Amino acid sequence: METHKILVCGDIGGSFNALFKRVSTVNKSNGPFSLLLCVGSFFEPFSTTTTNISNDTDDKDENNDNNKNDDNNNNNNNNNSDEKDENELTFPKELQSYKDEIENVPIPTYFIAYSQTDFKYIKKFVNKETGELCKGITYLGKCGIKNILNLNIAYISGKIDHPIKTQSNEENTIIKSEIDNIIKEGEDERIDILLSNQWSRGVLNNVTSGIPTFLKTPYKIGIDGVKLVSQTLTPAYHFSKNSFYFQRAPYYNTPTLKNKNPQPTRFLSLAPINNDKKEKYLFAMSYNPNKDINKDDITPNPFERKQMELDEHVSKKQRNSVEQTNFFFNNSNNNNNFNNNRNNNNNNNNNNNNNNNNNNNNNNNNNNNNNNNNNNNNNYNNYNNYNNNNNNNNNNNNNNNNNNNNNNNNNNNNNNNYFNNYNNNNNKRINNQKHQEQSCWFCLSSPEVDSYLIVTIGNECYLAFPKGGMVEHNLLIVFTEHKPNFISLNEDERKDVNLMIDYLKEYFLDKYNQDIVIFERNISTKGGTDLHGHLQVIPIPKELSSTVKQSFIDHPLTKKYNMEFNDFKNDENSEKELKDKQYYLVFLPNGEQIYSVISKPDFQYGRKVMVDLLGIPEKLNWKDCVKTKEIETSQTLKFRDEFQPFYDKKQPTDDDNNEDDTQ
Repeated sequence: METHKILVCGDIGGSFNALFKRVSTVNKSNGPFSLLLCVGSFFEPFSTTTTNISNDTDDKDENNDNNKNDDNNNNNNNNNSDEKDENELTFPKELQSYKDEIENVPIPTYFIAYSQTDFKYIKKFVNKETGELCKGITYLGKCGIKNILNLNIAYISGKIDHPIKTQSNEENTIIKSEIDNIIKEGEDERIDILLSNQWSRGVLNNVTSGIPTFLKTPYKIGIDGVKLVSQTLTPAYHFSKNSFYFQRAPYYNTPTLKNKNPQPTRFLSLAPINNDKKEKYLFAMSYNPNKDINKDDITPNPFERKQMELDEHVSKKQRNSVEQTNFFFNNSNNNNNFNNNRNNNNNNNNNNNNNNNNNNNNNNNNNNNNNNNNNNNNNYNNYNNYNNNNNNNNNNNNNNNNNNNNNNNNNNNNNNNYFNNYNNNNNKRINNQKHQEQSCWFCLSSPEVDSYLIVTIGNECYLAFPKGGMVEHNLLIVFTEHKPNFISLNEDERKDVNLMIDYLKEYFLDKYNQDIVIFERNISTKGGTDLHGHLQVIPIPKELSSTVKQSFIDHPLTKKYNMEFNDFKNDENSEKELKDKQYYLVFLPNGEQIYSVISKPDFQYGRKVMVDLLGIPEKLNWKDCVKTKEIETSQTLKFRDEFQPFYDKKQPTDDDNNEDDTQ
């Protein structure tokens, strides 16, 4: 493909003479250029109140102290020019000679708009069919993709609020349906350039130098809606604007099923034409889509930072656990065998060697299936680094499966022999506990944990997606420590769990107008092993909230199992009533809690009540609801991007005090 010489400009603010004079000079000395692209305020004079980019963390102190960066709440444009009535607007004087064709625009110019006044000018003076303001100057549109000179140029005019609005009366506000449309339009296209007025939230992650010192919380700057578009479209260049010039090193994008080898993205932010510091407002480039970028210059994807932190957290827990396990088992190889005991952990200590071999064979078959799935999805290895470190490198090559299976069989037999030899040892309970945690699906120290399903990690609990969820945002609040139930938590642990519940209640109410139902089943296995306690979180429509309590009380299974629900007072008497008993505990949308002691365990009781309440009987069997690993990963990342900013505000981080450690 041919090379294109392109100019990109920041806020013009009506300074068209200054712009075109500079463009003409650059074009004569370094041209010819084929295209001029403009971001930011186009018609109205630049001011610090109209150049803001969205910052979810409301860093207003930086803007007030320095008058430099964008604090960016951006939920309104509080400036006098926005008060102009459309009828009072006149065609820009500095463009009149171009409109009258007395002068020619130096090079074809395409622009996006920003403020409400910009949109009033557009409504009054821009041709609705062609987007032409005058000959040679064209408005790209509010949100979409255009092919210009065989280049796919995506654009987002105006602003995106946080959270993303589903509707708005403000002409310069981008709503959810418009974002969905541009993503759908560009998902199968190579996007050369993305233009926006706001930064992608987190775009400064992994940047180690060049960040302006007046930015106190640089890693929080940006807006999630822009990040969503940029992550999906993976443009070669993303141009935005601010009150200063900034260019970050190119970064890798995440592979997807449709785009298995996405191009890296270069992000640049341009200053306004009229700025006191003489910051760079005009960027010139020679762009060839086929030109490779020096890989030494490319940084990791900044938007995966949270996932990398989670993986590192999980890996650290696993490394610590390996050291403890080696101490108790006095055998560095014993850690490997835990990968194969997911389904038959409790049987291994009781069955004879023949049964153990059968169990191992069955488990190894499961491993083969997992290996095939993982190898088919190796584009997602970056989400699952813990597997490579803790699963005998089983994911590297299917040809090694037989060898791995043999090794795992030997390890399993060794492990069974170990437990058989120590049946009467005083430390049996401790060893079983370590073994249990190593093979637990939920312990962060276990190789079995699926870290790509984790949304966020708190102090004493973490939030994750289950496999086979019954609704889109079916979540789990999992206790960090391997404890069997909510009743067994200490004061600090219970406090952190209750905080997570409060955050989720507020989040789903604000964002989706939903309430949440939470329930816990405390049921022991046949072998008497304590399961890892967790709470199921089910968002429901608000109109169903008042019916939840009666749905549990009146459900046919409640009567079948002779269950009787009582109010849980969260006091010593209630806890004493449930201690050492099997029970179901339900957290109702109105804040009440009810419980029932159970004599006949039914692991799916809570799910059966909820699918009947929601009218989704097809979701009864969780196995029918299991998605592919790619979809589960995508689902987790999408929800994390939405929930994490909300959670960060509620649960302050130390970014302000430890910026060097967050890069």
